[in-house]
Amino acid sequence: MYIPSVKKHKVRLFDFSGGIDSSVDEKLNKKGASVSFNFSFKNGALKDGEGFKALSVAGGPCLLDGAAPQKIYYYRRYDPENDVRDDRILVYADDGYIYGRKADAADDFEKIDDLHFDSAPEGVCYKLNGKDVMLFSSEDRIYVYDCDAVSFSSYPAPEITSMCVCNERLFVTTGGESTTLWFSENFDPTNWYVSLSEAGFIDFQDGKGKLLKVVEHNGYVYIFRSYGITRVYAPYLQSEFSTTNIEADSVRIIGKSVVDCGKKIVYMTENGFFSFDGEYSVRILKKLDAYILGVDNESVVSAFYNGRYYAKILVNIGGKIESVVLSYDVTDGDFYLIRGANVIDMLTVLSDEKAKLFALVDGSGCVCELTGSPVCLEKKLKKIWRSPFTDFNVEGLKTLGSVSLYTKGDVRLSFESERGEKCVTVYGGKGIKRETVGLKGEDFSVTITSDTEGANVSNLTLEFLKV
Repeated sequence: MYIPSVKKHKVRLFDFSGGIDSSVDEKLNKKGASVSFNFSFKNGALKDGEGFKALSVAGGPCLLDGAAPQKIYYYRRYDPENDVRDDRILVYADDGYIYGRKADAADDFEKIDDLHFDSAPEGVCYKLNGKDVMLFSSEDRIYVYDCDAVSFSSYPAPEITSMCVCNERLFVTTGGESTTLWFSENFDPTNWYVSLSEAGFIDFQDGKGKLLKVVEHNGYVYIFRSYGITRVYAPYLQSEFSTTNIEADSVRIIGKSVVDCGKKIVYMTENGFFSFDGEYSVRILKKLDAYILGVDNESVVSAFYNGRYYAKILVNIGGKIESVVLSYDVTDGDFYLIRGANVIDMLTVLSDEKAKLFALVDGSGCVCELTGSPVCLEKKLKKIWRSPFTDFNVEGLKTLGSVSLYTKGDVRLSFESERGEKCVTVYGGKGIKRETVGLKGEDFSVTITSDTEGANVSNLTLEFLKV
């Protein structure tokens, strides 16, 4: 009687650092995941990603007296009377008022009665007459807030959609189809009277589209436009202003994605992400391209914190639109996706106490802070990593006999082929754990999920048996 020999083929997936990858056909993708949320891939192991926890006061979430926060601002402020930093977190709520609290104190937010707007204003810090103030834009005025009083510009200002400070002038875009860059007088952001010695504007009629966002970077003003970038050299004298168009891919830029990340500016287009160093734009995050192609990401919000670029974006994975937060290391290119927190605004605070990333989560009614655990408020976020359907370089019909791996936390493993599905639970602990599977097929997909904190999955090995 002939008994065919069985050959064992071990496939070792020791390194998860390939992350999520949409850039190659699924059957060719041997290293990256086709789906992954809330797992970090740093150093090659699957570990807990980040999440958002509510700021708390006396054991409960820090709320805004029944109002829902819509936009968040950072007011960098020095208190000369007490010779201390007195930075503030300010929030625009759906009742139209601005609320504020000290950045480093566990205080409730208090309503600022004199700051009321019909819609969320733009805001920026400025040193006016030697005092740190917060500037807010509204319709045709600039409001000046100094923690003690509110004043506003006497001369009409443009209706502002983004603004930055460069050489003591306020530079602004005005939205709509506008191609005009406005700037205030030196040392006076409330003066918008147009003259050669006071305020003024530059109209760009060069075919690169409307002005989306202005950013001060290394002494220049960079204007991110629908289809390009313009650099403005803006010294103190208007007569010395000059502009230069920067070469960039002719794809539509999404203004709200633009963030100054230190040495680079990161931004998103309708086709993908770019890194800009002041001279050249370089394509980044190519592994995400297929997931964002054709998806409307005008609702993006973004920030830079602790060496990472964060952006709330929409992705299309498997035909399903998901709201996620991208966490991207601008130095080494590592990235992952946080799912389960519908963030509507983000803000980085660089106070003396500690750098923090604050966020507003839709429907929470409170201000949140980035945390090193995969949670959203009190809810644990489900972590998932799924491989593509592939033969794992073992051609033909075979049996997935067993799986082994190392894991600190409990995980559930699901295996799927064209012939069925098997699931096993692996409990965390010391040493390599091995479980029997027994699933036949030609192509397989492996899914790892976890609801427990402290995940650390590595040394995944699949043993295939083939006659």
